[in-house]
Amino acid sequence: MSRVCAMAIIMVLLNSSAGLAAFNLKADGAGVLAWTFVGFIALFVISHLIPALIQCIDMFRCVFHQRAQSKNR
Repeated sequence: MSRVCAMAIIMVLLNSSAGLAAFNLKADGAGVLAWTFVGFIALFVISHLIPALIQCIDMFRCVFHQRAQSKNR
């Protein structure tokens, strides 16, 4: 009986591998490697945007601070 169960499990696993390999989240045909590449590029862009935003905030802070000092004189 256990040999029959083992054979049934093996047959189910072997037959379902083709269905699992064909599984795709999107209908556009892009695979895992393509989405990994897109995610890496997005991470690269975000990692460069954070210092740029900090520098812009510092620049605006400096400009408005100088305007406030000139109005107080």
